[in-house]
Amino acid sequence: DPALIRRKFQKIINSANALDPKVLDRIVPQLYNREMLQEVRKSHPFREYIYTLYASTDSNAEVLKFLAVTPEIRAITIPLDRVEEEFVRAVRRAGRLVHTHTSNDVDQIRYLNSIGISGVYTDFVGPRDLSLQ
Repeated sequence: DPALIRRKFQKIINSANALDPKVLDRIVPQLYNREMLQEVRKSHPFREYIYTLYASTDSNAEVLKFLAVTPEIRAITIPLDRVEEEFVRAVRRAGRLVHTHTSNDVDQIRYLNSIGISGVYTDFVGPRDLSLQ
């Protein structure tokens, strides 16, 4: 709902401005679909965005086209069932980071990192867990 998006981001912007307008430079909105970008831009010209694909019906080709015309998207987040090495590498070649969620398996996280995944959302695996083996 475009109106809801604008209302929510206006609250964020108002709160940040009341504290310190520079806070807005540290906020990285997460976009759930391509259309959301236009609504968020109407509220504030954020410098960076994350595009999350867990609710998106965009094909990999559509995502890559969107990234090509939206340089302010610095990273994408994809669910584990959507991780494909070729797609991850294409996104990385486009200069973006790729994060995925959720994995609590140390070996799987190592594999994901080996194919170019930049970050993994996890419930409890920490840096020490990944460096023990």
